[in-house]
Amino acid sequence: MTNNISGFCLLSMPSEQIQPYSILTSQNGSIADSTSINIKDIFKKSTQALRKVEKDKELSSQINKSVTVELSVDGNLSLLEHLLKFLKLSASFKLQKNKALKLHMIEPKIDTVNEFYLDAYINNAQVNAISQAFTAMLDNNQLYVVTGILKCRKYALEYEDSNTTDTGLKANAATAGDLSTGVHTSNTDNDNATYEGDNFITIGVKSYQILSGEDDNGKVTYRIRKDEKLKTVKGDEGFKGELLQAEKIIVSNP
Repeated sequence: MTNNISGFCLLSMPSEQIQPYSILTSQNGSIADSTSINIKDIFKKSTQALRKVEKDKELSSQINKSVTVELSVDGNLSLLEHLLKFLKLSASFKLQKNKALKLHMIEPKIDTVNEFYLDAYINNAQVNAISQAFTAMLDNNQLYVVTGILKCRKYALEYEDSNTTDTGLKANAATAGDLSTGVHTSNTDNDNATYEGDNFITIGVKSYQILSGEDDNGKVTYRIRKDEKLKTVKGDEGFKGELLQAEKIIVSNP
């Protein structure tokens, strides 16, 4: 078991848009909203350069992992419908009550940035004052910067009901645009399907809060601070997310 994804916040809906250095906004300290801007839109002319993103890092060596999310159809019907539509699987599943859908995100990778150099960049940069709204949020400590993303492009789905052998899984033939690389349907109370897309999508983020302060001369300065209170990151869809903990990871030998 490993805890190297502890602190990642599961997105309410997977996204291709949220990347390291993306800016999030939060007014209550526990829920953040995604934006279309990044750190260079907020700060400029720093004496420190932004380091390149370290991409495709393994969660750990010599073991396979999947990050698993289990959702009941009863309590998450709307979310599941949108999730399957996003993954282009809406035509493959007929969702029924009293069932659960497990989404295993297989072989996830991590993209990260160096927080030490990010802090130096922010501390030595000038604020871009073009947007008064974002400047006000910056001064009120309502902006967060993404320092890491958890991503994958391969998924295994289980649609199950322990009380019946009628799983409700409808594994239709793949159509143009589907992510499907193959479908396996069992004759037990569990049905499985595996899909792989061409591109990685972000499923979780780690972020730091941007804090304003003053130096000894009264000059306004900005730093970053890790904040474990942030538990949900929403996009335009408005669904809830949750904090990813170590126990969310399933570890298996290769």
